[in-house]
Amino acid sequence: MSGRSFTVYREVEVDVDLDLDELAEGLEPADVAHLISKCGMPAHGVVCPMGLGDGDESRISRIVDEAERAVRRIPHIPRELADMFWHVHGRALA
Repeated sequence: MSGRSFTVYREVEVDVDLDLDELAEGLEPADVAHLISKCGMPAHGVVCPMGLGDGDESRISRIVDEAERAVRRIPHIPRELADMFWHVHGRALA
């Protein structure tokens, strides 16, 4: 018996039609975020009604506004915090 082996690679092109509403129906917020990142889409500007807690979009928006005002009062904003505001909330902090 010889020790030879070989591997064959084959490339196949496939077209798939997906219903995104049906796909996202049973996803958790973390799964949605994972899909968004895998698609190369920026996280800011994406409105996801899941995971808002006890409130609506206006409540979460107010919380983010208050947090932004508090962070802007910090004399030297850490780069990581500024990056988080940009990537998560779409707000640039200088």
